[in-house]
Amino acid sequence: MLKVEFEEFQPQINKKFNNTSKLSRWVIKLSGGLIKDHAQAQFFLFFLFIVFVVLIFFITFSLRGNKLEENFVILPQESVGSPQGLPK
Repeated sequence: MLKVEFEEFQPQINKKFNNTSKLSRWVIKLSGGLIKDHAQAQFFLFFLFIVFVVLIFFITFSLRGNKLEENFVILPQESVGSPQGLPK
């Protein structure tokens, strides 16, 4: 009988990205060459997180101060059911 030996397929893993997360690899890929390694990608993601947190606080506190307080005063000569409190 013939003795047949097979070589097992071993995918080659890029050693540059061996310990990086998928999100870091995604940032590096989509940066167009501006972000070159894992450390820069992590710094960018941290900076982006801080920007979003500041933006959320800014929006939250700016909307909190814009509560409309309308005091309607209905004079005795005005009818309650008239449009916008205008006298009949």
